[in-house]
Amino acid sequence: MASIYIHIPFCSKICPYCDFFRTSSLQYKTEYIAALCKEITNDKRIQFEELSTLYFGGGTPSLLNTYDLDFIFNSLAKRFRFHSDCEITIEANPEHIEKNLVSNWKELGFNRLSLGIQSFNESDLHFLGRNHSVDQGINSLRICQEAGIENITIDLIYGLPDNSKQKFEKQIEIANEFQIPHISAYLLSIEENTMFHKEWKKGKMQFLDDDSASDFILSVINTLESFGYEQYEISNFCKDQKVSKHNSNYWSTDVYGGVGAGAHSFDGKRRYWNSSKIFDYINKINSNQIHYEFEELNEVQKYNEFVMTSLRTRKGINLTVMKEKFANRFNSHTSEVIGRLLESAVIDVHENFLIIPTQKIPVTDFIIEEFILDSDES
Repeated sequence: MASIYIHIPFCSKICPYCDFFRTSSLQYKTEYIAALCKEITNDKRIQFEELSTLYFGGGTPSLLNTYDLDFIFNSLAKRFRFHSDCEITIEANPEHIEKNLVSNWKELGFNRLSLGIQSFNESDLHFLGRNHSVDQGINSLRICQEAGIENITIDLIYGLPDNSKQKFEKQIEIANEFQIPHISAYLLSIEENTMFHKEWKKGKMQFLDDDSASDFILSVINTLESFGYEQYEISNFCKDQKVSKHNSNYWSTDVYGGVGAGAHSFDGKRRYWNSSKIFDYINKINSNQIHYEFEELNEVQKYNEFVMTSLRTRKGINLTVMKEKFANRFNSHTSEVIGRLLESAVIDVHENFLIIPTQKIPVTDFIIEEFILDSDES
């Protein structure tokens, strides 16, 4: 599989919990889109010719007008073929959704929408600083489905102050009424360089302690599974096998290209990351300067990434593949860790896959850390 991620950094408002690279200023939107299209056309790092997934993320891609999107698609079409089953996703905010806009997206080729619902509760939306209401969120789902786009994923955030398991269950009841095939459920976390982090450091906000967070995570998994959703990655759940093909590509450590300011790429050997400053990105693209940095991954880095991405999925680590890719590491390090964790009952082996049992998902980061090698061990 080969994927392209298009980063659209513009937002109408900066949410207090978000640490993604974004800006609330549209000052350079026209110049940015032109530079982005030039990168698509000229960047030789991206060697593959056919796309299996295409993802417009951000930021808020739904701020772009149809002309902007058409310009980007034309640039992509000059460079790539689209697989007949190509998954093409756009992230959108509910307040931007209207019938004509969604129809235009469908005509352009979008067949999957990622809606930033975040909550179906008014007090939660106010706390999260969102611009839409519960009614707008529900109406956005109706409009998308009536336009014929059924492959919809929604984001939900849980673990907010004054949040409860009962409130979250009501969220899933609403999603289930609309037969939403995919849900990404995220525990609210305190990320540096966010408004929430500043408030927390001042002692003005409290978040769940580790025990309460672990209990909530397991409750969320049980609730979603009771409604027929299958967990296939720590934060991602789906019905009818409607997994995110694009994100699954990341978790499989396949190659992908990232276009736009702050976007990342991987060619199988090197990791690349574009300049994250919009004005710098535009100037470097326009003057044909190198607009990215990179690192060549050594064996230890590849091993660590393989472990991290595999253990985040419910399928787990394919032990056969691991032995083939990292024979020396498997014999000298991994076998010892596996034996110790099996004895502690924090991992299982099922049909030659190493998996984290449901009850241990809250401590996934700890389990992964047990496998991680220091960079100087290369």
